[in-house]
Amino acid sequence: MLTLLLAVNFIFKDTRADISQHFGIEFGSDYNSIIHKSIKIRKNIHTVLIKTDNAPPDTKSLRAEICDNFGLQIITWRSIERSLSSSVESLEKIRDDLTIRFGPSKIKNGSYIWTKNSINIVAKIRAKKNTYQNQIRYFGPNNEECLNQLIDTQD
Repeated sequence: MLTLLLAVNFIFKDTRADISQHFGIEFGSDYNSIIHKSIKIRKNIHTVLIKTDNAPPDTKSLRAEICDNFGLQIITWRSIERSLSSSVESLEKIRDDLTIRFGPSKIKNGSYIWTKNSINIVAKIRAKKNTYQNQIRYFGPNNEECLNQLIDTQD
């Protein structure tokens, strides 16, 4: 009987916590820019580099947009630079992994997009000159104000 209860508990685990945490980071969290290197401050948004032990080994950068009103709302992961073929292969692995966790994706302009529990995830390949990077952006449930201010203040 105990084995059955443990199996049922595991199978029906509430996944909302899994949705709200990525790389060990939780949406809405306040981050101290003294601890995390601040890259830029625009209006009431702090862009910081995040250090975590949960990042994949091919991580080049992991950064967060922290809004004064809603805390951390946007997480951007970028891989190391790769060849186009390697980036395509990596994007397919990312798509497979995220589809298992978040369900089927939509495709728009070469990006894969998932939406679940007010969280939006966009995975794509970034091209810069002759190098390519995989990028995943996680948009938290209260990202709209933060995202609009970022768009308004783009360089």
